[in-house]
Amino acid sequence: MTPACGPIRLRFALQGDRAHVRATDVLAAMMTQFHDRPLALKFARPLVGPALLHCPAQPGGAVAGRAGEVSFSLTADPDTRASRRAADRTPALHLRVGPLDCFAFRPGTPLAARIAAIFDRLHPLQSERFLVRLITVFPGPERLGPVLWSRLTITNDRSRARLDLAGPAGRLATLEFHLTARNQTPSQAPALPQSTG
Repeated sequence: MTPACGPIRLRFALQGDRAHVRATDVLAAMMTQFHDRPLALKFARPLVGPALLHCPAQPGGAVAGRAGEVSFSLTADPDTRASRRAADRTPALHLRVGPLDCFAFRPGTPLAARIAAIFDRLHPLQSERFLVRLITVFPGPERLGPVLWSRLTITNDRSRARLDLAGPAGRLATLEFHLTARNQTPSQAPALPQSTG
């Protein structure tokens, strides 16, 4: 679906005791809106609850992106209060093979849930907090595959990281992160420059 004119309300909920919407919840919503298109999401700052989807993109959004040739942005929805739900825990089999982390999921597990599960298992093993800055999802059969592998790369100065995801038929997605100390909140992290679309 491609949004027509005017903003579309997205009723994001906060998981568990989190103060911000998970990047993978934003990804899931965008995959619903732009089914099967390649996606690129840039996170300028965290969303603290429900949001408005603007298409084409408007400047100043918390999230800006592209779905194929379509630009969009998300801004906070000031008229809707955030609700809460229990934190998700997607079942996955996790094996480490050399530099790769391999994951197997139940057939039909949504892509955003698979990405969240991979990150949930890898993030606690790191000494820094990872803040999502960019997500790119490629088209192709890997979106449906139950088996994925990942490779986490961290820069020498430990300021940034990249998680590459792939499957038997090729690449699936990349996630890029800004790293901060564990005691630093997401709102204290430096903001990215605003996208012009």
